[in-house]
Amino acid sequence: SKRTQAKAKTRSRILVSAKILFEAEGFELVTIEKIARLAEVSMPTIYALFQSKRGILRALLDEALPPDQFN
Repeated sequence: SKRTQAKAKTRSRILVSAKILFEAEGFELVTIEKIARLAEVSMPTIYALFQSKRGILRALLDEALPPDQFN
């Protein structure tokens, strides 16, 4: 559905933005606000999808190292 596609695009934009910021500034200095600004989404959207900055990092790690790859 269009809604599912939009959610996937939003999630992807957030992850790409977070990765850029984490690489440029380091995890500790990046805020949810900075990620939201770069991804052009609201902070509540990020919290709804990932719950926290750690949740974003977990999602990035899962993309880089898919859990099923190690089964």
